[in-house]
Amino acid sequence: MVSNRPIAPVPLTPPRLVSLQDRPYWAAWAALCLTPMEALAIAHAFPTLEAAWKSNAGALTAAGLPPATAARVTTARQTIAPDGLLRAQTAAGINLCTLWDDDYPALLRQIPDPPI
Repeated sequence: MVSNRPIAPVPLTPPRLVSLQDRPYWAAWAALCLTPMEALAIAHAFPTLEAAWKSNAGALTAAGLPPATAARVTTARQTIAPDGLLRAQTAAGINLCTLWDDDYPALLRQIPDPPI
């Protein structure tokens, strides 16, 4: 059963300091193509992005992800190694940039639903 339940508004402020340890998990979550509000809901609901990554579908749903998305996450993460993904992106010249990085594009910060 697919839920059309909207995700509760989540502030665009970081739930905590975005640490170097979280960066591989930001890359992994980004690879799953979550909406910005889904990504923020996850970031606010768990103590770390690693904890969110390792959580079960029920915990992801409780955090605000639709059940179908939570199921997709638990399946997809079996084939994604966050550290390896970030290393591969870096080697390919891809720079991970979150909303809270200094080099995040200023104009993107101004739209209602900016990429995280």
